[in-house]
Amino acid sequence: MRLTRLHPRTGILFAAILLPFMVALSFGFGATWDEKIQHEYGELVYRYFASGFRDRSALEYKNLYLYGGLFDLLCALAAKWIPADPYIIRHAVNAVFGWIGVAYAGRLASLLFGPAAGLLAMVMLTLSPRYLGDAMNNPKDIPFAALATMATYYLATVERAYPYLNWKTALKLTMAIALAINVRAGGLLFLCYFAALLTLFLATERAPTFALLRRFAATAARFGLIALASVVLGTAFWPWAQAQPFVRPLYALHVLTHFYWPGSVLYRGQYLPATEIPWDYPFVYMLITSPPLVIAGVILSSLLVMRGGLAGRRALGCWVVLFFPLIYVVVQGSMLYDGIRQLMFAYPPMVVVAAGGWTFALRGARRLLVPAVLLMAIGLAEPLIFQLRNHPNQIVYFNLFAGGPRGAFGRYDLDYWGASMLPAVRRAAEIATSASRDVLLSSGDPNDVVQADMGRFSNLIYADKSAATSHLHIELLRGSPEQIAALLASPTVYVVRTADGAPLCVIQPGPRYRELPSHPGF
Repeated sequence: MRLTRLHPRTGILFAAILLPFMVALSFGFGATWDEKIQHEYGELVYRYFASGFRDRSALEYKNLYLYGGLFDLLCALAAKWIPADPYIIRHAVNAVFGWIGVAYAGRLASLLFGPAAGLLAMVMLTLSPRYLGDAMNNPKDIPFAALATMATYYLATVERAYPYLNWKTALKLTMAIALAINVRAGGLLFLCYFAALLTLFLATERAPTFALLRRFAATAARFGLIALASVVLGTAFWPWAQAQPFVRPLYALHVLTHFYWPGSVLYRGQYLPATEIPWDYPFVYMLITSPPLVIAGVILSSLLVMRGGLAGRRALGCWVVLFFPLIYVVVQGSMLYDGIRQLMFAYPPMVVVAAGGWTFALRGARRLLVPAVLLMAIGLAEPLIFQLRNHPNQIVYFNLFAGGPRGAFGRYDLDYWGASMLPAVRRAAEIATSASRDVLLSSGDPNDVVQADMGRFSNLIYADKSAATSHLHIELLRGSPEQIAALLASPTVYVVRTADGAPLCVIQPGPRYRELPSHPGF
């Protein structure tokens, strides 16, 4: 059917239009919880290289030395070239990485299921509120998700027949895995996927025993060279790991897989220590934070798997890339918090297999074609409308299974990043403008976010909360339902809410609030 027969350049055109759109959109997003230390880490990595490796501060900075420095170094370099607020620059670079993830999700879906699936995958990933929101200002998870999607694409280009890959494919795959390792040690996972893929291909070879042994030896040698090059190049922008490139990335992966975080998580209405979250946490979060269209597409892809054939094997491969990380963290007992942002790299494969499921269903719809297309259009409209109504708070998206953000309020963590604090800071700046004076502004955790956001407004001055000198105070609504209820019950000047009414952040009167002249809405 024509709906599934698109010209390959349609996807290229979509991606070309999307890039400047995402960069421009990033300007409206505020700083997030980890960005200050990520910014500082990028400066230290820059100093490491600029000093000829003599300044080694990056090798012991907090726990960030356990992460590759590629993304933060690029942000530091861009900030030195472009005279603008460093956080705005960081967000633009973040958006470029988010776009890379979209583009490679499209390439992967197109390779596996055809051009129509490629375009649909890009559209669905762009319209996924949490992915797009994180693409604007998540410096930890989006860069890795983007490069992981790139690595998955090049894995998919490995040929089924011996010798499986030529030197061009080997070079591209090596660079993709190395870039992923330069962001997070989890990039080593793709060497495991590669080894498993080659083993599967070798196991299904039909050839005389001697020929099989020769192919096994040659394939093992090629894999060894690619693994060696990937790991060595994977520390090119990772100062700490350069001293022991074959040991420290593995150590970092072990530490981060068993990372300890002392905070608590709001899950199903209970405020639990992060060490005690139930095993179903990642699966439930994937279910309630993905657009229904994507979930339906994954279900439809099961028809592809059951049908078998090349398309079925490809869908099954996407399922492995999607579900293996989720199962692995459950088996390992890894600590998860802030939703499942640490597993963001599993979401693009989910969208890819969903695109494959939908295109397969549309090809076979025939008499039900019109209802199927209408249903898909409604599915695309739902996350788009959410984003239009809730910008720039896309990351608080919950689907109809959770009752939207309002239904999730008091049951799940909403704004874990502090992204809603920029609208609150902007409101404080408007109050300062109306009052014709500078306003002293304090904040609760994360106070680094408010200080970073204030850089955009010249009429706001940061005041430490303990000094009791502020006119206004910003507080993120994060914590137990009782803590949030207490904050909402106290006097408020302004509340940042989602379109359906879920509160995210409040401006409260500070000790010197009465010094401000009356203002509409006080």
